[in-house]
Amino acid sequence: MKSTTENPAAKASPVLRGLHWLMALAIVAAWTLIYADELYVGRFSLQRVLTNAHILAGLAVLVLVPLRLAVRWIRPLPPIVPALPRWQARLEVLVHAALYGLMLATPILGLLVAQSSGRVVAIFGLALPSLIGRDIALSHSIEAVHENLGLALLYLVAAHAAAAMVHHLIRRDNTLRRMV
Repeated sequence: MKSTTENPAAKASPVLRGLHWLMALAIVAAWTLIYADELYVGRFSLQRVLTNAHILAGLAVLVLVPLRLAVRWIRPLPPIVPALPRWQARLEVLVHAALYGLMLATPILGLLVAQSSGRVVAIFGLALPSLIGRDIALSHSIEAVHENLGLALLYLVAAHAAAAMVHHLIRRDNTLRRMV
């Protein structure tokens, strides 16, 4: 029997796969919720619910990133079989670094937007400590960066999913199978 380092059927650990898909769901939910919020301008009660749900989805991503990194460090992904060309392996490392960076930076900036606009951010009734004072001008500036990083994250997630399909359908390696 082949070891997991040589086995093209080897999968990521169940915990890592679960975290991967949970984070994907949270990212898509955060984007969908804030997009829906913009569709209901003037319906303040509904907008408040959508915004709060958006914040919770973002905080879920923020909490899950360190957990996912720890699991990935403890239980590394099985290798891609057949091995990637060197340039693709380097690109994979860069894309994953960008994804993790954006999954950290985007929700942190979102939290700063909320707090600098005067909002108390609470999770299940427990207020998070304020990291920044109320400053509406600063809030708008941070919000612009948060929105741009959020779009960059969304585009990178879409490119990541498309690349997984290319690997599965064209290259016919185990990239996608490792995570499903």
